[in-house]
Amino acid sequence: MLLLPVPKYYENTSLDNIDGEIWKPIPFYEGLYEASNYGRVKTLPRFHHVMPNGGNLYTTLKIVRQNTCSNGNYLRVNLYKDKSPSTQMIHRIIGRTFFEGFNNKPQINHKDGIKFNNCKYNLEMCTSKENVFHAFASGLTKLQITASQACEIYNCNLPAKEIALLYNISYSWAYNLKKRKPRYMRDF
Repeated sequence: MLLLPVPKYYENTSLDNIDGEIWKPIPFYEGLYEASNYGRVKTLPRFHHVMPNGGNLYTTLKIVRQNTCSNGNYLRVNLYKDKSPSTQMIHRIIGRTFFEGFNNKPQINHKDGIKFNNCKYNLEMCTSKENVFHAFASGLTKLQITASQACEIYNCNLPAKEIALLYNISYSWAYNLKKRKPRYMRDF
């Protein structure tokens, strides 16, 4: 499969619209910010407050610079409302802004698996189960053990600590496999 490079729209801080770019007000931040179908966020010009010296402070129209989360996987921005900052993930902003029924499926999936590609065409609403299934189906996440190994662990008499070392899995996962039979193993 030929992979094409993903345009880095998030790095574009020019006020010029990209071909086909559509801007919509971000819910709960109407009149303050807008998001585009290419995953960009802009602040709208507005009066901010009166300075102590009597001058007025205004916010100008500009594209908000995006930064990465501490884990480096997702892009985020700080949005301000009533002088209070709120850190928002870009993919969730785009989902809330462009998808109807956002609350029906609480997660946003990146179809191509690239977390920096927050274009509307690359995002879809999903449930937690659908998101996990997509991660395994697309190879983004790999199983550490097979279903038959999980069955062996469930029926094993070794302590969870030794099982964790033997199978190279976490202690909590080994403990949980020994304690109760997971749903995906019920046919074994």
